[in-house]
Amino acid sequence: MPQWGGDPRRFALGKTQRGIDAALRRLVGDAYAHVALFHARMDAAGVRPTAIRSVADLERLPLSDRQAFVPARRADYLRAGTDPAAFRRAQTSGTTGTPIDIFMIHA
Repeated sequence: MPQWGGDPRRFALGKTQRGIDAALRRLVGDAYAHVALFHARMDAAGVRPTAIRSVADLERLPLSDRQAFVPARRADYLRAGTDPAAFRRAQTSGTTGTPIDIFMIHA
């Protein structure tokens, strides 16, 4: 389970805007610290985790498209120390070239 504060399906349920912003800060900080691809993309865009203080700051985050994931190793886009077996794995069809693994929390 993610370390940023709980079940992502309940991320915004019953939270005030202040609570949502706090959860967002934890999520972005955790991703920056523990997800190599996210860290590299934020650095390349010149965005520090401390720049993301609220939902209004989301536009500062660099977008990640398919091309960001194709050359990446699985370990680069999963949280460091994550066991892929703990997640449900799906895969894109690969019709545009290379299939991409997608990891989801078991529901």
